[in-house]
Amino acid sequence: MLIRKLKGIFLIILMVFYFLNGDSQPVSNNASLQIADSFYFANDWSNAEKLYTQLLKDTSTNSIEWQRLGFAYYNLEKPDEALMNFEKAEKNNPPPGMQPFLYSRMAKTYSLKNDHEKTLEYLNKAVAAGYFNLKELDSAKEFVSLQNDPNFKELKTKVYNTLYPCYKNAQAREFDFWAGEWDVYVTGTKNYAGHSLVQIISGGGALLENWDSQSSSGK
Repeated sequence: MLIRKLKGIFLIILMVFYFLNGDSQPVSNNASLQIADSFYFANDWSNAEKLYTQLLKDTSTNSIEWQRLGFAYYNLEKPDEALMNFEKAEKNNPPPGMQPFLYSRMAKTYSLKNDHEKTLEYLNKAVAAGYFNLKELDSAKEFVSLQNDPNFKELKTKVYNTLYPCYKNAQAREFDFWAGEWDVYVTGTKNYAGHSLVQIISGGGALLENWDSQSSSGK
């Protein structure tokens, strides 16, 4: 609770600082962008959008800030404005580390406009740039309508296999027969020894046995 209050006070100070300086003398562009970034990281999309819009000109080549302005519009549920600024970010050589975020956000925005072709195009660009957010692909509201699309399923499989390469490795699958639940008996007898639950873990890279008996239990 205290942290939230302090964040609110900090944002108010930033707003006062910006608007007071706007009436008297210009603040340097870098300083003003830092204020806009503060709004952005605080999820204050309305103030971030207003300040970025004021600061960024059509001649700007700052792909990071264009992307942030686009994301502010996205969160304000203005997909057309979001795409316009995302496209400016794309045209200005976005750094490699930003590309997965930019392209996946463009895909989500196109999905809001029901443009499935563009959604898949930019999801593929995002994956090629290093986007591997399986959770988002599975649960984001923007991708719900694509869950049964063969191309979307293929893309998710590609992401999954990239994250968990052992699942495709035949040698790593040689002990999969052991996975499951087993009642264990003393060899050659009907004397019950215990219960074993064997699970495939670590993306298919290991097996974990959970053992339970009257005398011992463990993993």
